Amino acid sequence: MRGLAGWLAGWLAGWLAGWLALMVGYMISGDAESPGSTLELIDTRDDRRHNEKQQREHMHLNYDLNEVVSVFGR
Repeated sequence: MRGLAGWLAGWLAGWLAGWLALMVGYMISGDAESPGSTLELIDTRDDRRHNEKQQREHMHLNYDLNEVVSVFGR
């Protein structure tokens, strides 16, 4: 009986240690939905690039419009 109890206690301790290691690994790595995840950082960077591109295009169009107005305004 003592051997069975020891084996069961060892198995349970190993199982709990493995489960805890998995949970810690999961928390460290994060999932795709967490705000600090790599995927979201990539999405944020892509959004920023898109916004910068739109701003450059808007500034370019605005400059062209000012040129047209200045030519016709003379």
